[in-house]
Amino acid sequence: MQLMRIILPWILLAMPGCQPGTDPGDPPATVTYATLVGQWERVDGNYTIEVRSVADDGAVEAGYYNPNPVHIALAEAKFADEILTLFIELRDRGYPGCTYQLRYGADDDRLWGTYYQAAQGERYSVVFQRQRLGPADDQ
Repeated sequence: MQLMRIILPWILLAMPGCQPGTDPGDPPATVTYATLVGQWERVDGNYTIEVRSVADDGAVEAGYYNPNPVHIALAEAKFADEILTLFIELRDRGYPGCTYQLRYGADDDRLWGTYYQAAQGERYSVVFQRQRLGPADDQ
């Protein structure tokens, strides 16, 4: 029973239309670097990526919060096999080279991927959902 409480939310998150507070009809029509701009919150905790801008060469200006700011050593976006990806390396106290390797899911407007916890040498599957800030954000 305990296992079902852990697994069931992840199954529901993977099913289009079953995510609370999302509208499956919202994904952008065309995926570009600008698609990443916005606030993204990890579904399993108080971790936020704020993508402020993405340059034509894929350089990303971003912030990471847990909930306090954590220094980002490197952030870059690129297209790999037509899939938009985001790589972030954290270098700060408690974050000795931790990384996120994420891909953008146009079907559900989420970032999916892995988090590497460098101090423990562990990898975790993670999902970030876009934060809707208000009516002006629903373009």
